[in-house]
Amino acid sequence: MSVETMTLGLPEDVDADPAGIRDSAEDLMETRNAMLGHSADLESGFWAASDEFTDAIAWDIKGASVSDIESWQAVAELLTGGSGTLDLYAEAVEAYREVRGDIQGRWDTYKSNALRRIEENGADTLTINGDTQEEAERTYLDTVRTSLLGEHTDARNDLDDETEDANKALREGPCKGMWQRFVDAGLMSGKETYLFGGEVYDTVDFSPAEDWTPEQVAQWWHDLAPNQQEYAMEEYGEELRNQNGIPSVVRDELNRDRLQLEIDRLSGSGTGHLWYQLEQMREIEESIEGDGALLLHFDPYVDGGGQVAVSYGDPDHAHNVSTLVQGMSNDMGAFEDPAARGRQIREAMENSEPGQENASVVWTGYDTPPGGGFDPTEGAEQLIDFQDGLRASHRGDEPSHNTVMGHSFGALVVGAADSQEGGGGLAADALVFIGGAGASVDNITDLSVDPNDIHVVEGDEDWIRHRDKLDSSDDHYGEPLANGEFFEDPNNPGESLGHHLDPEEETGHADYFEDEETLDYLGDVATSGS
Repeated sequence: MSVETMTLGLPEDVDADPAGIRDSAEDLMETRNAMLGHSADLESGFWAASDEFTDAIAWDIKGASVSDIESWQAVAELLTGGSGTLDLYAEAVEAYREVRGDIQGRWDTYKSNALRRIEENGADTLTINGDTQEEAERTYLDTVRTSLLGEHTDARNDLDDETEDANKALREGPCKGMWQRFVDAGLMSGKETYLFGGEVYDTVDFSPAEDWTPEQVAQWWHDLAPNQQEYAMEEYGEELRNQNGIPSVVRDELNRDRLQLEIDRLSGSGTGHLWYQLEQMREIEESIEGDGALLLHFDPYVDGGGQVAVSYGDPDHAHNVSTLVQGMSNDMGAFEDPAARGRQIREAMENSEPGQENASVVWTGYDTPPGGGFDPTEGAEQLIDFQDGLRASHRGDEPSHNTVMGHSFGALVVGAADSQEGGGGLAADALVFIGGAGASVDNITDLSVDPNDIHVVEGDEDWIRHRDKLDSSDDHYGEPLANGEFFEDPNNPGESLGHHLDPEEETGHADYFEDEETLDYLGDVATSGS
């Protein structure tokens, strides 16, 4: 046999059509989704309705028997597992053909080079081994062919194993390892696998990176199966507990654990000189007693005296969520008054809309002045991320009505966050500036929230209304809220935008949250009122 007539001799290709296999997989998923009353876009629409499988069934679940439910779950599991199995097998066929094509291509290259050498040196020219060039190249190609066919045998054996696994999974249902492969291949999430009867390994890597948005963090968490979530809480509690986008109840559990660790440590022998830190921890502990309080943020040793955020009510399931941003000298060591204000706002929200779920958050998640400096834009960045996190972790058919309130210097932080040219906008439906020197902008239209949903609360007895711009050198504070220029409609001179409340007489800078008129007003605004 001449080199010219030599062939690699690969066995026949497998009789499989990956595109057709994927079409079959898609048909199974469409059948499942139709059975359960869902569109094919399951990932974007499924979790908003419920985290429970039986709540998603399209027929009247209340009238169904246990056996009916179990039957539908079994069918859904078979359809889901079958679809994933077919998708995996299609990938296996494509992987085999990629190897097969690579092997054939390498053979063609080896043979082409051998023919070139024969042409250059002459077929009958003797080599150093005494063989002709033709004989030497034929021997070389025989060795290459044996090696390449061995590679093909390995690849075909791998495909045969995949075929056997797929057949078994289609007959008997996927095993735990197969379900895990569905997740690893990105064919479904761990949560979806769990919902439809599958089981995955609990180990999971901590994926959120520093540049992840709260929406990405929330999606990562909700894609995990329950056992994976438990593993993540045990292994990555420190990383998760203050991570915006993680469910509020998860953050609360992890932060309470950390708080208790600090209390235990500071209560031990030889820690008497740390009595003030212990008092701080006790104060936080008291602030989260009762009222469905959730410790959303707890960073006791960050610069500025520590940072904390507490929600009275679950913001992830509330119809209305308010966030109160505190001002100067409000750190973790002075949380008693902010906590009381949070409870008062929650009560006002309940009085305004008793038939709805309401949550009132008190946020001191930034380094407040004077220690943290007087630039509100620094706190604004953290506030934006926190509010994005509340949006991302919220569950339900409709987003919550979110109101952000800023008191004193907190008003400047809120304004800086919502400034169109500064922070770029808050995830908020309404803003309330309470006793603020300004809103970090010169006009109400410079904010991202609709002016009709912007409110200023400032009393005649508040000393701050009598001050001019406090930082005119770099214009951080904007137009004083006491000036009419802030409310003026730039398109209609003489007309005003937004809303302004001048509370009862003798309402000073620190008295707004003791004034009944102000609290009623805040409760109405925070529950979509005017």
